[in-house]
Amino acid sequence: MVYGVVSEFNPFHNGHKALINKVKRESDLLVSVMSGSFVQRGDISIISKYDKTRAALMNGVDLVIEIPAVYSLSNAETFGSSAVELLKQTNIVDKIIFGSECGNISLLYEAVEAIRNPVVQNSIKENMAKGEYYPRAVHNSVREIYGEEIGNVFLGANNVLGMEYIKAIINTNIKAETFCRTGSGHDSNITVGNIASGSYIRENFSERNNFIPPYPITDTAHIENISKPLIYKLSSISIEELKSIPDVDEGLENRIAEGVKNYSSFKELCFYIKTKRYTMARIRRILCKALLGITKEISENPVPYIRVLGFSEMGSNLLKTINEKSKIPVITSVKDGYEKLDQPSKKIMDIDFLATRLWSLASDNNTIIKNDFQYGIIKV
Repeated sequence: MVYGVVSEFNPFHNGHKALINKVKRESDLLVSVMSGSFVQRGDISIISKYDKTRAALMNGVDLVIEIPAVYSLSNAETFGSSAVELLKQTNIVDKIIFGSECGNISLLYEAVEAIRNPVVQNSIKENMAKGEYYPRAVHNSVREIYGEEIGNVFLGANNVLGMEYIKAIINTNIKAETFCRTGSGHDSNITVGNIASGSYIRENFSERNNFIPPYPITDTAHIENISKPLIYKLSSISIEELKSIPDVDEGLENRIAEGVKNYSSFKELCFYIKTKRYTMARIRRILCKALLGITKEISENPVPYIRVLGFSEMGSNLLKTINEKSKIPVITSVKDGYEKLDQPSKKIMDIDFLATRLWSLASDNNTIIKNDFQYGIIKV
């Protein structure tokens, strides 16, 4: 059995390891598609994508594929569909696994059917017209029509991502399986034994050894460390360029342009721009996309290649099979692979090159990690 998992590993922790241990037997293999230098919550990864790759391979993952920043910095729908598309393009994955708050795959399938109901979609539009931001509008609309149990599924961030994975595998041979998240929930400040949420570990990083398995960490990074380059970038682009960034609509570009005149930190700018209508994660993603030059035109491109960051000994055999079966380029050597890409695909990879450089600039100890051309594939 070949399992696929969508991951951020920000950082890799004992909860991730517990999920892997639940599904992997001696003959099973696990492919992870993973966010790189920037993650879906609209932030820079606390540890580098190379450290995350090594951690994953040391703890049961056999092959790590990078989710380009163009897709990792997207809303749940685009993030989920693009990540699953990468797994689908390998043509080797039998089942997608993920953790969820409900731990009930049947309930998640019911929730998917609910959200696709035109009556629910109309209700969501009506609730948003009243000023509710999208996640709350979805929850209220589904609850009104389908009841409390289905409606409450939409309150769990991992449930929501899981539903996007399910949508993406409909009409394919790939199956889905979910497990109830072990211990603390998403963004929870409560720890349970040696299990803590990624957000808790990031905020209490000095305690990390209580909640992560042993693996080397080169350095840490925080987006606040690059506040000034970010503010400069936003100050130097036009209103029309701001409007070209995904998720910028309803005049939000004007609020961003006004904010950069008065604030000099990422955090302050986010709080200024945020309104009742938009989640903080959406605002953070928009600013990160502006910094990286991600436009609506670029983000509309389908997943163009499979970039492998690392593999285990067993994963090397998987990679051979993917090379035979994949209909999109499989890149193990950035230098060789980059030259063979078409221009839109090169642009997507260029953004990842910039993201790697920005990770170094945001590092807490000014660690300059090797660029993507210099850093070889990781083998464990």
